[in-house]
Amino acid sequence: MALKVLVLFTLKTIMNGLSEFGKESYKLRTITKFIFKPYVQDLINDLNKQFDSEEGNRAYPREMLLGILMYCSTLHIPNLTAVARECKVNKMLQVFTCGETPSASTFKRFFNENNRLTLKKIFCCTLLEFNEESFLDFSRIFIDGTDALVNGSIHYKITWNEITMLQYAKQWKILHNNRKQSMERFMNELKKKEKFYKDDSEMLELIQMALKRPEIYNKRIYKKIPLFTEALNGRKQNYVSIMFPESIMMRTKKGKFDFALNLQQIMLKNKIIFSGLLLDKPNDSKVLEEVLIDIKETTEILLELQKKYGLRRNYTEISTLMERTTFILDSGYFSDHNLEIADKYAINALIMPKVIARQRNNKIRAENNLEKKNKNSKNDDKISKKQMDRVYGAYICPFNQKSKLISKNIIDNDRNKREGIPEHWKDRKYKHEFNCPIDCPFRKICDHQIINDDISPLKYEMTNKFTNQRYMNMYNERFSESESINGYIKNTTGIFKLLTSNKESAQKETYIINMTYNLIRFSNIKGTAY
Repeated sequence: MALKVLVLFTLKTIMNGLSEFGKESYKLRTITKFIFKPYVQDLINDLNKQFDSEEGNRAYPREMLLGILMYCSTLHIPNLTAVARECKVNKMLQVFTCGETPSASTFKRFFNENNRLTLKKIFCCTLLEFNEESFLDFSRIFIDGTDALVNGSIHYKITWNEITMLQYAKQWKILHNNRKQSMERFMNELKKKEKFYKDDSEMLELIQMALKRPEIYNKRIYKKIPLFTEALNGRKQNYVSIMFPESIMMRTKKGKFDFALNLQQIMLKNKIIFSGLLLDKPNDSKVLEEVLIDIKETTEILLELQKKYGLRRNYTEISTLMERTTFILDSGYFSDHNLEIADKYAINALIMPKVIARQRNNKIRAENNLEKKNKNSKNDDKISKKQMDRVYGAYICPFNQKSKLISKNIIDNDRNKREGIPEHWKDRKYKHEFNCPIDCPFRKICDHQIINDDISPLKYEMTNKFTNQRYMNMYNERFSESESINGYIKNTTGIFKLLTSNKESAQKETYIINMTYNLIRFSNIKGTAY
């Protein structure tokens, strides 16, 4: 297969055509200028190499498809079919594509066939542009997770039993192809099997299950069984999404459950995305190691691009990024696993403790005349230690008395029995004592003369850090820097939905969305946008 030769697909021709649309076309013009940059063209040539053969149908240039997908990401288009439709109806896109109209399957192949690392390098070209203008501030890295919903129904799933029945249907040679006649044959044959296995309760249960939902017993879904079984192994859930087996059922930011992936956005000051990583983990409590590995890869790519194409020589600043920066994460990351990873990699991390987050949120709720969320779940009439303010190394009770730490002994539990762990990873019993005065008005509802905390030194010291206003001020920077970025990638209903149907393609999609965001951001910072 060879590439299509499009005489009019040049920077000059496209820019001249888009200029007629004025301010409306600035995003597409920004994207066009980017994909024709020499260093981006070098990388796109790597994608085009697979089309060196003169045999077969002509393929669209990769930069054209990339440009279309980048522009459509700014429109929050819901699926690849809608992207293909946009190419037919959007007048500006018609200028960009020289009247060509790629199909949805063309875009699907673009995601499935192109190299992940090359697309990440193209994303890193946006970081190169920021670095050349000295806009990259490596003093802080903000990490924030959000849900990336898959493009499929929450009800379109398959269980272990249905996979077993699919295998039986294949063995009996009755799988259908979704056509009416084929489906009727499947139902008739299955009813014969129902009579044959009437005395086998286990098989009868499987057959009757299939009769209630015959549409999934087709040849296309049967071919995905290896994906289903790989996804199900090691999971507590006994079902997976048929459309996107690698996705997981997770609670979304809207409070509902849906099939999704966990998008970890890594951001710098000036509202710049440094990287983005999709994980099949339901929350942020065990993601830090994979995030750090991704940051290391991004750093190495940026350094490579800077040496090859850049004018600045801040190589040391880039290469020592992880050693010098402060990583800032919210309370969803406050776990023993993440704290141990931060210690293992010797990074400077600020992870908001849940108890401090609760105090902070309650303060905000009080300012807005809302009920605090700090009741003692076991006994609403009693004062919980969660209600007590924290200061460095101590609690402050409702009567304004400060506790005293009297012991911190290592305890006997399974976590501490892990082989080879350092002493400062081992849980301890931190024992705090109050010298309660006789006239304390809270004596009847407070039984906390002694407070015991069974936690690791890592958690204890991180909690102490956040009693210092200096660290709280550093943490507060994340709200202006990171929250707005995740808000940008979501549509008007506050949802980010993936176009693709497997994890590797979805990761490539994330690079495209993030490089588009960075380009628009770069244009705005430089003041070159209208």
